[in-house]
Amino acid sequence: MKTFIVIALLGLSLGVQAQQSSLSAEYYVILNNQEKKATLSLESQQALFCYHQPAAGEGTSAEEEVNEYGDRNWNINIVSKDSLGTRYFTDLDQKQIVSRELLFTDGKSRAFIVQEDLTAIDWELTRSSKKIGEFLCQEAIGEFRGRTYHAWFAPEVPVRIGPWKLHGLPGLVVEVYDEEKVAYFQLRSLQIPNASAMIIEAPTVGESVSLPELVSIKEGTGEDFGKYLQSKLPRGVTFNISKVSHNWLEKEYEFQEK
Repeated sequence: MKTFIVIALLGLSLGVQAQQSSLSAEYYVILNNQEKKATLSLESQQALFCYHQPAAGEGTSAEEEVNEYGDRNWNINIVSKDSLGTRYFTDLDQKQIVSRELLFTDGKSRAFIVQEDLTAIDWELTRSSKKIGEFLCQEAIGEFRGRTYHAWFAPEVPVRIGPWKLHGLPGLVVEVYDEEKVAYFQLRSLQIPNASAMIIEAPTVGESVSLPELVSIKEGTGEDFGKYLQSKLPRGVTFNISKVSHNWLEKEYEFQEK
């Protein structure tokens, strides 16, 4: 894991405590070694976390590996995008999260809307603290859907909604990562009160599915992409997919048998 430094924490006023229910925060994100940017926009008990759209020219990529026996393997990173992108709406009053996820399936990028109950994260506060940028942060450790997260939060900005689906901490999340280093979120800028133009509301543009249905669709995306690639090859050219592996942030769910 590389070490990054918070380069700007903007707009922090002396009235943080009074205005804490309204803010916008920019995050630097690494997911499966892919760098991203995202915005968290919060008003009172609701927040919208959106990934920025990939720049022109960015998209699905492939990297070839050759082992000691001369076998060639390809690691393919699939980037699905549209005009709205991936976003997560959290409502603490209604105790729910509504997500808009983009997946490559059936030969194209498709958007899915999923509403789920807010799953409590049992955060354990540690004795560790450190200063990140202008904030004195405290560490908390929590488990969420198969991963253990280490979060550094700022109690002086008492909001309970963080990046992605992470929530429940008594302060703004300044940095958080899982122990397997699959996900990394770091605050890069902050504006209080909220100055974002984003409308904080649940996403609606996409195919509505249940959470179990979405998980099933995710599990089939590798095979779908293999079929898509095969359809694009010249006649008579074939390939075999020996293994399809996923590294989703959520490894297990409450509805699954353990």
